[in-house]
Parts: sequence; C-alpha cells; structure tokens
Amino acid sequence: MHLVKVQGSSESAGEYTGFLVKDYLEQIRNIKVDRSRVQAFTEILRSVAPAWLEEAVAYSRSAEISLETLLMANCKDGLAPAQISGGGCTSFIISSSRSSQNIPLLMKIRDERPLYQIAGTKEIPGTYRYVFGTNAGNLGIAHFLNESGLAGANNTGSFLSSGIRGLGLNDCHVLRFVAERASTCREALEIIKTLIKEGYCGNTGFRRGMIFLFADIQGKGLIIENSAEHYSYRFIKSGVILRTNHFLLPTMQRVVGENPNPVSSKSSKIRYNRAKEVIRGKKRISSDDLFHISRDTKNLPFALCNGTDTFPWKTLSCFVHELHPKEPCTWVCNGLPLTTEYVSVSP
Repeated sequence: MHLVKVQGSSESAGEYTGFLVKDYLEQIRNIKVDRSRVQAFTEILRSVAPAWLEEAVAYSRSAEISLETLLMANCKDGLAPAQISGGGCTSFIISSSRSSQNIPLLMKIRDERPLYQIAGTKEIPGTYRYVFGTNAGNLGIAHFLNESGLAGANNTGSFLSSGIRGLGLNDCHVLRFVAERASTCREALEIIKTLIKEGYCGNTGFRRGMIFLFADIQGKGLIIENSAEHYSYRFIKSGVILRTNHFLLPTMQRVVGENPNPVSSKSSKIRYNRAKEVIRGKKRISSDDLFHISRDTKNLPFALCNGTDTFPWKTLSCFVHELHPKEPCTWVCNGLPLTTEYVSVSP
C-alpha cells in the first residue's frame, strides 16, 4: 500500500494526482461525453468549488486525458436499472460511552467497482488539511479525517420516489466539500443543508439518495440521510450507529421508491443485520474490534468484507478514525482488509 501527500495550490495538487493515476484510468478514458451535461456540471463547480475546476484542468493535463472526459466521469447519470449492482458501504459510529478507548470511533468499509484506489493526506491553501481515500478520476472522496478532528464517511442511500436531481454534486463531492470546510458535526450539517437548499446536491448514481456519518473530537456523532431536496438527521452522544445502503430515519421513508434491482436491497439488509450481529453483546468496542469486523466474510458475497468477483463490486478499502482530543488519527487500509495491512496516518 502506498500513501500519497498532496500539497500546494489546486493546480499543483491536480498535476501531481493526475501523474499518479494516469495509468489507472482505463474505465474513464473511453467514457461517452455529453457536452451539455459537462457544461452544466462545470457551472456548478464554478459556483461552489472553483478551486476544484482548477485542479481538474491540471489533473486532466497531467493524466493525459481530456478535461471533458474527467468531468463527465464525475457527473454521470448513473447506471441503468438493469446494471445496478448491490455494492455499497457499511459504516459505524462508536460513541465514547461504547468505545474501550473512551473516544469516538468512526469506521467505513467501502465497496465499489474495482477502481484503482489512492489514499493519503491533502492540503490546499484556504481549506483544512485532511486524510482521504478515493478512486482514480474521482474529484470527491470516500473517507476523511481533517485537522480539526472531524471524521466523515458517505454511503449510498435508498432508491428515491421524489427529491431526484439528475445533475449535481454526488455523495463523494459533498463529503469533500465538508472535509475542506467543517470542523464539527454541527458545521457539517449546516453545509449539507445549504447545498441542498441552493440546489447543488444531486443523486448518488441512478436515483439513489445519500447517507453521511460524522464524528468529532467534541464527542458528537451525526447521521444524515438525504436526497437532492429532502434531508433528515440525528445527533448521537451515546451508543452505536450503523448504516448500510437504505434509509432508516422516519422522515426519509416518505421519499423511498421501488428498487429496480432487488439484489442491492438484499445486500444492504444482509450486511446491516450482520453488522448488528457482530456489534451486539460487545459492551466496549475497540479499534482492534473494528479491524476484525472489517475482515468479516460471513454471508459471502453479501459480506461486510467481500473480496469475490461474484458481482461488479467488491470491498476496496476501510478507514477507522480514532478521535483523540489532542491527536486524532486514521487507520488506513487501502485495499481488501483480508490481505492489506492497516497503517496509522495523522492529518
């Protein structure tokens, strides 16, 4: 596993990242570009994250890929119903009262298509420095812990019957937006509420909502479930919260639609029930316990850790964040947890 350090201006960060991943963009290079869609997405970036656009220009140049292709990869309309897989993530918030280390813990096991993963630290002037994990070609991120002691994870949410917007920031983009700007769970919530109110939030793939989990060094946890137009949230001070890929907050049940592919619903429910099973009975939970859970293969291929080639997705990474008041850190597993070591990284 290699960890990278991305530092400097948006342009230099893009140039360096593009150089790192240019040999791993096969699934992006031949993507069909919809220029009107790319233009609309470009205008969104100009409005909310102009530095990302500067980064993307340098990224594409260094990776020897067209800017339109890179941006198209970040604003695809999702897969057709017949192609939707059951891939998804399993995430936990462990409050201080349930942690054997007496600190909040946040873990995300990430399942995705087998895309090349990069992880490390990132620092752009004017934003918080943060530990991140993502896939090649993605302007967003899937895991983070920033220097203010806020950790975050994103999961794909339920299929939607309303609150659907075919173009906007996806869940990885929203997570990066929060990582760069928020220092607490409360600030993370306000940022996401603003993005939704101003119409910048899109879907996560084909008609899917978003789920976010956050924890901070003040001891708070936060769960947010949202569509492009609706949201619900809950702050957590004690206990354990876990999520897979379906909404559980009552308000968001009103916008859940019919799932066009029952395999993904099956996967989400099996992993959710297994996650409850492995947590149940543990009065105190440690980082070591979470490492062990991240390697759990019961119910393959619908396992918390799925390394099979049964479906188009598999487990690609896991981050465990320890929110120590003085020096928060992240245990990074940038690969399948069964075969990849965890390495401690501090922002």
